[in-house]
Amino acid sequence: MALIKLLSELKKLANLSRGEVYKQTKATIDAANKRLKRQGSDLRLSTKGKDKEQLIETVKQAISVQPKRQPKQRQTTPKQPRQSRVRKQLPDNFSTMKRGDLIAQMQPTIDAANKRLKRLQGLEALSPALNSVMQSGGKFSIKGKTRNEILKEASRALSFINMKTSTVSGAKQFERNFAAKLSNKSKNITNDQRKTLFDSFRKLQQISPVGLNIYGSERLVQMLADEVVDENYSFEDTMNKALKELEREYEQFMQEQDDLDPFNL
Repeated sequence: MALIKLLSELKKLANLSRGEVYKQTKATIDAANKRLKRQGSDLRLSTKGKDKEQLIETVKQAISVQPKRQPKQRQTTPKQPRQSRVRKQLPDNFSTMKRGDLIAQMQPTIDAANKRLKRLQGLEALSPALNSVMQSGGKFSIKGKTRNEILKEASRALSFINMKTSTVSGAKQFERNFAAKLSNKSKNITNDQRKTLFDSFRKLQQISPVGLNIYGSERLVQMLADEVVDENYSFEDTMNKALKELEREYEQFMQEQDDLDPFNL
């Protein structure tokens, strides 16, 4: 006979005879007595000489003796401070940190930068951030490096991570912005041609930063794009043409400044 565990189950006993109530409740009362004995209690629940109502009261006592099911307490592990955070800048005390501590702080950033690099390499869109990293040494690594070399590599990784086009979404947005600036002639520029364009752009930026600033980067991109898609494209000729454009713009700018100089009379 199944044990009665809830007081609500006693309602079904109301319409039964004394004998039927005894049969229904005996197992529950016996189980309660066994538990009382294990607990070392002298109390015993008896059914002897009791009528139906008294049996029902006795089984109520037996139910109270049964172990109460405790709700399972969810074990939670206290949150530990996150150790492997990806940094966006060098630690404030990097200048006094030991080599091992510096590695522990910057390795997550190196790993994150390499993951971004791998994703970008599998992307068809060309990212200036990717192009810049490949030009500066490619994949990031601080394994076996001296403390100063670690700082240099970490700085390179941080520079990459902080560039908008180091993410897939940033690279795709750059593609959309880039396409909007091109003329009809260079609308169908290929990835290889884009790479050539950016290589040329960076070299011109190094050679004549002032001239580029005056000429305008968007204007130079448009000019270079038209050149690299031309069937007769020549890297040397394009560089010479671009440099002449920058020099001409610079000279014109300086002439305008001289004309505005109130002391140049």
